Amino acid sequence: MPKIELRGVTERDIDLLILEELVVSPEFCDWFVTRVGLERPQVLEGVARSVVTSKGESDLEVTFYREGCRTRVLVEDKIDAALQPRQAERYSQRGRDYISRGECDQIVTLLVGPKSYVDSVSGFQRRLTYEDLVEWFSASGDQRSMYKVQLIKTAITRGENGWRMVPDAVATGFWQNYWKTASSIAPGLRMPRPGSKPATSTFIYFKPHQLRKGVKLVHKVPYGNVDLQFDGQAENVGQFVTRFQATLDAGMAIARAGKSLVVRIAVDPISLESRFADVEPSIHAALRAAQSLLQWYERHASELPPNMALNPTGADAHVG
Repeated sequence: MPKIELRGVTERDIDLLILEELVVSPEFCDWFVTRVGLERPQVLEGVARSVVTSKGESDLEVTFYREGCRTRVLVEDKIDAALQPRQAERYSQRGRDYISRGECDQIVTLLVGPKSYVDSVSGFQRRLTYEDLVEWFSASGDQRSMYKVQLIKTAITRGENGWRMVPDAVATGFWQNYWKTASSIAPGLRMPRPGSKPATSTFIYFKPHQLRKGVKLVHKVPYGNVDLQFDGQAENVGQFVTRFQATLDAGMAIARAGKSLVVRIAVDPISLESRFADVEPSIHAALRAAQSLLQWYERHASELPPNMALNPTGADAHVG
């Protein structure tokens, strides 16, 4: 294979690479379906790049169909540029608009980028890293795939060298006020003291001693959900409902969230740009919801599968 020198790789290059593979490679399309948490097989109905609406722009939109259900995946691709304020929230709003207009039955918001970037951002339902793409193309080993590996690796290097977390004063202030409130009225939730935050940090994780690794307690602030989340358990939702539905307290529901299942309490959606005093009652309600979910977990932990079990001593508690 000849020496390849690539410079100036952009998000547009990666967009078109993904779009091409979805159209021409059934194997890649099937792999992509699993990465966004959909059941297989899916029929690829359409792909579009740079879709602009009054609620903003999607880098890619991919539409799948299976057994009467049409799913649209809204893709944001980032190499090193910071997300715009409320960008993830606007992706979700565009998706809700599509559903209300009957264009699809459900949506998935997907962030694509270098792992170092993707791991620092919240607000999207699913994530796909450039490193995942490298692994996919490397498995083939043919010259065409190895060229694409080199292209993606160039983008990864750019991301590692170019992206830095950009603190946002409004988001940081919100997090600090939230932490003060949580520490005062719900210290048992053990919300970690926050440092500087970008505008895109909208999921607040609590770290109570009772939870083992793989079980998370999180307030998904802009979506209005407080979730007790069991990582990697989405396929067990049916069994979980059968066993635990009758034990839920008022306001609790069992749902899928990507690859996870959650016991969820709906609360008021909150914008980090809101004046804190105006949304403080909603934050109090969210903290009460988190306490209720933790109490439910403690009552039923001994009945959960081993990888969901309670850690009564606090050892091996999730701190990641």
